[in-house]
Amino acid sequence: MFADARIGPALILALVLLWAPLPFASVVVWADALLQVACLFLLVLVLKRPMDEAVWRRVRLPALALVVLAVLGLFQSMPIPRWLVALLAPGRAASVPGPTGLSFSPWFSLWTSLALASLAALLVASAGLGRSRPARRLVWTALFAVALFEVFYGARGWFARDSAIWGVQVPQDVTRLRGTFVNPNHLALLLEIALAGGFALVWWGLRRARREPRLESRLVWIGLPLLGWAVLLVGLAFTGSRGGLLALLAGTVVQGAVLVATSENRRPALVGLGLLALLGGGALAATSLSDALSRFFSGSLAASGGAGRLDVWRASLDLFGTSPILGIGLGAFREGFPRVQPGSLPGLWWHAHNDVLELLLNAGVVGLLVASVGGVSMARRLGEAFRNGRRSEDRAAALAALGAFAAVAVHELYDFGLTMPSNAAALVAVVGLALGAAQWEERSRGAGTTGTPDTEASVASSSR
Repeated sequence: MFADARIGPALILALVLLWAPLPFASVVVWADALLQVACLFLLVLVLKRPMDEAVWRRVRLPALALVVLAVLGLFQSMPIPRWLVALLAPGRAASVPGPTGLSFSPWFSLWTSLALASLAALLVASAGLGRSRPARRLVWTALFAVALFEVFYGARGWFARDSAIWGVQVPQDVTRLRGTFVNPNHLALLLEIALAGGFALVWWGLRRARREPRLESRLVWIGLPLLGWAVLLVGLAFTGSRGGLLALLAGTVVQGAVLVATSENRRPALVGLGLLALLGGGALAATSLSDALSRFFSGSLAASGGAGRLDVWRASLDLFGTSPILGIGLGAFREGFPRVQPGSLPGLWWHAHNDVLELLLNAGVVGLLVASVGGVSMARRLGEAFRNGRRSEDRAAALAALGAFAAVAVHELYDFGLTMPSNAAALVAVVGLALGAAQWEERSRGAGTTGTPDTEASVASSSR
């Protein structure tokens, strides 16, 4: 049916990513379960064809890190003898006699373990699809489409000051854009990923436009990506997420630094970044007419909930001492935190509002080290893919993934947006596509060169 055998699975992946944010970011159990099944199904489809050895070398360490964390969550959810609990979690007091487990919430740890295993499957599957440029374009089109949908759907509720999502009343601040997400900060994270792809698309469009003889064609290659990027930027501003804006800035700085550092002629890169900054500044300045940025530029840390976060972080360190080696259980923060929750923090806290700290609590030092190894390996491979990619489109995929990863890493120091299944799936898919895209290893062997990307002619030949 398809000339490219990867198009069929890529279409399924595109539909999954297009759908995943719609049912409340897939946090509802049935949607999360369906997303996990879809990831595993995609892996089966992709592995029907042998995985390219070079692609597997790039993706195996990050995928292995996810698998190891999944196994850790499974172990935490299992009952083990009391003496082993005392050895691994010396500060935890056993409340009942007999065998117990490391996790304060075995069910949530088991569920989180399944979620991590499905993300590992998605990472490998998307890397297998990344070799095909039509497949990458299809998936990225779906990501841009759902991000734009979230902006316009959220704008409908924002203008009407309506707190309903799909007809369900969800009490929240109606002055902030949130789309189908309960928390506007979590929509901001999805938009950061899409904006990183938009930045890379603008860069690629500029390179493609050089070879277009007609002015109209050049405007299409440059103007449409810029317009989409500006719309998403305005949408991010209307979420009122200060962490989101800071994360976007961090991701864009990383992308700009990569471009400048790898460019033989740095002047065009610097000029382009300057023009993009002016456009972004203009878009943000326009939103200030509606006070969409008032949360960013006004209000104290305490008034914005920052003081509450600091109290949570301090108390969480006390909880870390109960089980520093393997943690209190993946997904078990909600059950464990009340044991150290101070009286100044009323209510039920589901997350630590810092995913790095929460990972340390839930998975211990071992889990954080495993995740760090996978993250560093992934970032290193993405950097190599951009520096040495054969085609500018391959390099654009790596640039998008680098920006998305940097933005999300910064945002998660202040939030928990990656616990939204749709956001985690989007980031993993973008990274996987980029790891599977670049063909520099094969080229360096065949041509005897390293580090120098092909010219644009290679593109003509053929993301509380």
